[in-house]
Amino acid sequence: MLMQLGSVTFDVAPFNTHEYTRSSATDFARKDVVGARKPLEYVGEGEETYQIMGKLLPKRLGGLNEMAELHAMRQSGIALFLMRGDGMSLGWFAIESVEEKSSYLDHDGVGQQVDFTVSLVRAPRPSAFSFVATLFESLLR
Repeated sequence: MLMQLGSVTFDVAPFNTHEYTRSSATDFARKDVVGARKPLEYVGEGEETYQIMGKLLPKRLGGLNEMAELHAMRQSGIALFLMRGDGMSLGWFAIESVEEKSSYLDHDGVGQQVDFTVSLVRAPRPSAFSFVATLFESLLR
């Protein structure tokens, strides 16, 4: 396992990721003063985002079911637990967007190669009610 986002496992096959980026920020308030540089006042943690990039080979290895599951999780709007393959907990994140680029289309219109990017933003831990509701909703699909 390379990464785990909610119930989706990123692995070497069938649902592969080959790269991710992390961006984190700190928020400061800037105050005007006369004759000096504006002092910075720490006001807390800023936004933290991840982008997970991968490449699927649907005809050879599959992965389209996991892609559909990512879209369903994005539509739910619920925060999901993100974990790195070595067991490191990365926290709770909501899926902001899922981008796909299909190339080398076959006669069914399915790309023989699908490049994807999943954009995540840090979110608060979901309430127990919303988490259970999401589980039941995924069982009904």
